[in-house]
Amino acid sequence: MTSFMFKSGIESLEQTINHLQIYNRTKEPKHLRFGLIHLDGAIELILKESLKNKGIHFLRGKGTGWYGVFECLWEIREDISRKEHKKTFPKELSDILYLNEMELLHELRNSAQHLGVYHSEDQLQELIPKVLQALQAYLKLVFNRNIKELDEYLVNIHKEKEAMELYLEAAESSFNQGNITMAFLQKYIVLENLINETLVILGYERVRNIFRMYSFFKKEILENKLFAESYSEKEKKVMLKNFEHIRDIRNQLVHAMKPFDEESLIRDYKILTELIQQIMDGYKVLKEKNK
Repeated sequence: MTSFMFKSGIESLEQTINHLQIYNRTKEPKHLRFGLIHLDGAIELILKESLKNKGIHFLRGKGTGWYGVFECLWEIREDISRKEHKKTFPKELSDILYLNEMELLHELRNSAQHLGVYHSEDQLQELIPKVLQALQAYLKLVFNRNIKELDEYLVNIHKEKEAMELYLEAAESSFNQGNITMAFLQKYIVLENLINETLVILGYERVRNIFRMYSFFKKEILENKLFAESYSEKEKKVMLKNFEHIRDIRNQLVHAMKPFDEESLIRDYKILTELIQQIMDGYKVLKEKNK
């Protein structure tokens, strides 16, 4: 029978994932903050449930209150360090449980919850997946439970995080092997994804239609002064001109099956590479500004 405490922990975990998914779509910092708070609550309840099941009390001395995350982690750390025949938790926990990361997450949650602090999005985006992975392994080892929503979320963020890096690596590999057409098309996918990420920060939904995406991007560049901190008006117009050229080359390669001589395609590949770097630099400045 599932206890109310464990059930509440899983519900808090589901709320965590819900807020993180909203954040991934909208980039609104409040959802990352809510995800942090719900995740810390989920960890505390799940850890308490595991202590209870092992016969370990989580009431502080003299009835001064319940254990928090720090005390629960301390009990588990102590158990892991005991001699084998005295352990109550699986020995594998020492390999998968990010104790320091969970403690850091709890510290960040305290300042977010009690002081209203908005922490660095980069820090939370690096820390939260590690803690989620640790919690995923903990649930499997200690409770023999797989939480579908958690498993799917971790698979998806892993894919999203690596997608652009994988395409960049694949493009360089194709280029080095002399397959310039494939290298160009692989790197073009990175360009589209990067522009979409930029538009998401600006409040747009992700755009699949390349013409609509370019229209929005052009409007932000020319009318709303996107990347004004990074580039002059002249540089931005060159950027747009290069994008139109690269888009036309891509369409001819894909839809018209038009062959290009290697020398001109290598030249366009270098223009595409420079364009990606320009937008990436501007994207980083925009992201920092919108924290």
